Amino acid sequence: MKKLLLLTISAILLILCTTSCAEITTQKATLPDASEATSAHIEPETEHIFKKSNFKTDKNGFLTYSDKLVYSLKGIDVSSYSGDIDWKKVAESGFDFAMIRLGGRGYGESGALYTDEKAFLNIDGAKKNGIKVGGYFFSQATTEEEAFGEAEYALEIVGDEKLDLPIAYDFEHIEDDEARTDSVKNKDIRKFSKAFSKVITQKGYESMIYGEDEDFYDIYNESVAPKWIAEYDNTPEINESVKIWQYSKDAEIDGISGSVNLNIMFKERQ
Repeated sequence: MKKLLLLTISAILLILCTTSCAEITTQKATLPDASEATSAHIEPETEHIFKKSNFKTDKNGFLTYSDKLVYSLKGIDVSSYSGDIDWKKVAESGFDFAMIRLGGRGYGESGALYTDEKAFLNIDGAKKNGIKVGGYFFSQATTEEEAFGEAEYALEIVGDEKLDLPIAYDFEHIEDDEARTDSVKNKDIRKFSKAFSKVITQKGYESMIYGEDEDFYDIYNESVAPKWIAEYDNTPEINESVKIWQYSKDAEIDGISGSVNLNIMFKERQ
């Protein structure tokens, strides 16, 4: 009886293993040739393979992406340094979204919080011209408590205004000058980003992490999402989960005097 039972269990395990192995083999066979694609994730829903050949430039020289599953929206990110913006002209140039600096913390010893002096004008101007709006906050936090405070301050700036897109945490090292964050470690920045995101999401907004591509190797866990990655090239070499790609920092567009950062946002087709 025991022998018969053991034989029966062995047969069942063999069948399960055979089925699982067949499924894995089928999945691997459907993957595209890695030599003609670069891997990235569309967050939060699916993984997607970006083919470099599907990145195009439109008649105005702005980058786009399209395939059977995914398309892109054109966007910019701006702050008070962008001056007075003619949002009607920006919209007429075909831009779909804007990430607007809400405020930040000074990198001096006092670390005073500030509101971007153009934040309200930019949010209002973009929305009135049919441009979807998200925000970002420039962090110079040195403790988790300060990161919590930065998120709360960002939400105070937004107030009752409804944003369409996430609020991003933007921690940057200050180059060529002394800063209060010079001694902050990468592990601390990870804690600060989580503290900021926790407050943002608790208030019903989606949070996002902004950084250069190497930041998501050196500072943040690669699995953190969604990501807004700065990588300046004609085609991305990204292989992390990404929602927005900032691909240029010196573009010129109608409605903004001086240079502006260009972005594309990846969206799933419905």
